Amino acid sequence: MNTVSINENPSPWNDVRNNAIKIVFMNCAGLPAHFKDIQNDRRLEVADMIQLLETSLSNQNKDENYSLPGLSSDFISIGNGKGIASFYNRQLFTVNDKIGSQMFQLVSFKNRDIDVICVYRSQIGNSALIVNNLRRLIDSQRITLVIGDFNTCFRENFNNPMTQGLTNLGFVQLVKEPTHIRGRIIDHAYIKDPTGRLKPIIERYSPYYTDHDAICITITYQSLQDKQTKVEE
Repeated sequence: MNTVSINENPSPWNDVRNNAIKIVFMNCAGLPAHFKDIQNDRRLEVADMIQLLETSLSNQNKDENYSLPGLSSDFISIGNGKGIASFYNRQLFTVNDKIGSQMFQLVSFKNRDIDVICVYRSQIGNSALIVNNLRRLIDSQRITLVIGDFNTCFRENFNNPMTQGLTNLGFVQLVKEPTHIRGRIIDHAYIKDPTGRLKPIIERYSPYYTDHDAICITITYQSLQDKQTKVEE
């Protein structure tokens, strides 16, 4: 039984023994409505970074009402049907840049070894404009992960400017299965690794409280040192 036991054979995301950075992103379908669910979601507790999209927070919402144990927070609050809430281990990540508009929201983070950029594209969002902003933030010499809800299906609309723009920059899309209740791949994760050392593992998780899957990303690679090392100032 031990050979098939989930407790004895956890997935990479649930394995607390592995030396890894763990990042999860999810369209939460409104933070005020589902924050209690998120707080009690055991699957999210192991994350070093949690990116929640379509938070539907406005500037009138008090950010201090939304906190998760052991994680710092940062918000882009644009109103109903938009927004990003970032929860992150500040020993590992620092906020690099933020853009908040009605068409899209974007936040970037730096780690000693990897850059993470999270995007929420509204349905009216200009994909070419987003790609231009991504080009400004992407360092071709750095490992970079671009994640988010792009509101365009990777399978049905592969030639969309976002996918093609990132592909032309050398990025590879990691999410290949539907992430939305209607069977569309609209939550994407793109990776570019000029070192060739990165080993990202994708796990889809379907919370009961949103119509999107959560995309759990476990990152291990040969040169990864103790993940408690602080980000260089």
